[in-house]
Amino acid sequence: MSENYRKTRNRIAKKYNKPELKQIQLYDFRRFKATKAYRLSGNSLIHVKELLGHKDIRQTEHYISVLGEAELTWTPIKAVTDEEKAKCIAEDCILVANDNGNFWFKKPM
Repeated sequence: MSENYRKTRNRIAKKYNKPELKQIQLYDFRRFKATKAYRLSGNSLIHVKELLGHKDIRQTEHYISVLGEAELTWTPIKAVTDEEKAKCIAEDCILVANDNGNFWFKKPM
């Protein structure tokens, strides 16, 4: 699979004259997914560990890129009850996802 990815990536980089695309590795997508899930879950390593199917939490830590607070422009908020959802809406939060009754909002900072 990685050989197919590499060939496709290089072909796209050449076609669009974007040599920087050659720096993107296949596992960068997995790292991106892990980091996004980490932030949306309120920084829950356990959630990301289960999502990625890891047996050891140290594997999960390898995939998460933690950015400095200055780089974050919003705060993830989990809302389960109707009161929590109403509060998020009243505070102009943006609904990001609905996962099994858990509503994930992002609140601008």
